[in-house]
Amino acid sequence: MLFNSFPFLLLFLPVIVVAWHLSTRLNRPWLPGVVLATGSVVFYAVWNPSLLLLLVGSIVVNYAIGAALATTAGRGLLLAAGITANVECSSTPGSSPIRFLEFPVLIGR
Repeated sequence: MLFNSFPFLLLFLPVIVVAWHLSTRLNRPWLPGVVLATGSVVFYAVWNPSLLLLLVGSIVVNYAIGAALATTAGRGLLLAAGITANVECSSTPGSSPIRFLEFPVLIGR
């Protein structure tokens, strides 16, 4: 599914927008974020299920780094490590200067 495809524009996007809007009306401040994160995971799973592990892993690592940044005094090294991990995992296979962070290597291909 692409952003400019009819299934996205006529089915997926309206469902997510309505779900997000309804979730903002409930007295749960965390719920709209969960709706959008779930929508993102579903969207990318429909597009390429093999990258779902990378997406979920990235979400978990970024959340952990963000939580650590909120509570840690020396944040410079942690922030640099988080940015480096995101850039390396999003680079195309074969172009990463740090070979062990390439996704095909992580899944054994």
